[in-house]
Amino acid sequence: IASKNEAGENPMIYYSFESHSGVEMPTDYDLIFQRYTLPLDAGGGEILYYTVTGVLLAPGVEAVVADSVDIDNVPEADYSDRYSEMPLTIGHEWKIYDFEEGWLVDDDRAQFVKLKSGKKYKLVFYDFEGSSTGTSTLERTAVQPTSIYDREGQPIKIKVFPNPAVASFTIEAANADNYRIRLFNSAGQIALYRPVCGTTQIDLPSGLISGTYYLSIEKNQQRQIIPVQIGSNQ
Repeated sequence: IASKNEAGENPMIYYSFESHSGVEMPTDYDLIFQRYTLPLDAGGGEILYYTVTGVLLAPGVEAVVADSVDIDNVPEADYSDRYSEMPLTIGHEWKIYDFEEGWLVDDDRAQFVKLKSGKKYKLVFYDFEGSSTGTSTLERTAVQPTSIYDREGQPIKIKVFPNPAVASFTIEAANADNYRIRLFNSAGQIALYRPVCGTTQIDLPSGLISGTYYLSIEKNQQRQIIPVQIGSNQ
């Protein structure tokens, strides 16, 4: 059997019954929908290992469940300090099986997911076909970043120039003290991460591929994202 030590940071292991050995698991995913086995309480102190169908988080992805809420209007900000990297955070309990009506999906539950890039999405499940197919129907909605505010509660005006940029760009945020920046591409790959204070010139790493990047400016639980067009600086 494949050893957990062979998986590195990945909580998932693939095992091939043809080669009788572990298979390298890809890590370029955010969520994985699959069947897995869990110990469930059968009552009377009896534990059964039961196969369920659910959603697992990839390493570095975080999520939080908002239950008993208005799924159309629940604010992500109310849950922004409760994110977890536990793979089973979303899990399988967003649905139950009723012997008369079949599979029922919890209609007052939403999941917020924070990707490795820092982008956040709200996930709401609407249907589950059953374990025979594992097909789920869900809606994904991007969570719009909130503005960053100073100590007096005033919004901080942030400018990035030049944009497009080649070798460097400047972040103008004169009334901001300590904050962090991340620069990532459309695939969520981080090209730059560093703390910043006030107005600062940022030198770009050499060899960046030309294209559209996203500058995430973060302070406490506040975040703004600004698209930045970058040309080759090779």
